[in-house]
Order: sequence, then structure tokens, then C-alpha cells
Amino acid sequence: MGALELGLLPNPASIPANKLIPPSLDCHYTKTQYLGRFHAREWKVEINLAYYVVMQDKEQLDDTIAHELAHSLQWKLCPQFKDWHGKEFRQIMAAIGYKGRATVSTPYRTKDKVAAVAKAAKDIQLLSLL
Repeated sequence: MGALELGLLPNPASIPANKLIPPSLDCHYTKTQYLGRFHAREWKVEINLAYYVVMQDKEQLDDTIAHELAHSLQWKLCPQFKDWHGKEFRQIMAAIGYKGRATVSTPYRTKDKVAAVAKAAKDIQLLSLL
């Protein structure tokens, strides 16, 4: 039985169109170890592009964008939620076809990968000044 059948999430047809405006997408180039973040108050998704420059992992990028967009749906559809990766979030992820863990471990937490991401972040920031 899916989340809609259980009545845990509202029926999408009952949601006014102006409540489902997608958040803006912003790429950041940072050495921090997050892949993406959703900022509810600013209504935007941030993606750590430096990570993807180093890792060259399009599937992980797609998954991260879906993950952060699921947070935006959670914020709009379930305003009383208690946990960012709780049952409502997992139900939204399942409804859009994702199974498994709500979060992932970043596979670059070795010293050389962290250094490579930091260098990529610095290089990208320098290129943006040109």
C-alpha cells in the first residue's frame, strides 16, 4: 500500500498549483562534505558542484537533486513533519521511485578525495572570476 492510499500524504490533485512551484537550483563550489541542501526559507536547492567535478558521478547528481526536491515537497505537503529524513520524506522518496536509505555517505571522505574536492572548488571559483 502506498503513501497516498494510507492517507499519509495529501492527494496531489488537492494542492493548489501555486503551492507546488519548484525551488530555485543553485550550484555551489565548496570543500564541505555535503552533496546537496534544501533551504526552505530561501526556497532553493544547493548542489555542491565541486564534488561532482571530482567524482564524475551523474547518477549520484541525479539522486541528490531528487533527494533535495523531495525535501521541498515535504516542506509544502507535510508542514508539521518532525524529522527531515523521517516517514514523510521516505514516503515521498518511495512515491517518486527511490528505495533504500534516505541519505547517503559521501564516497570521497578520504584525505585525497577531500583535497581534490577542495582544489576543484577553488579552481571553479577562480574560473568564475574570468
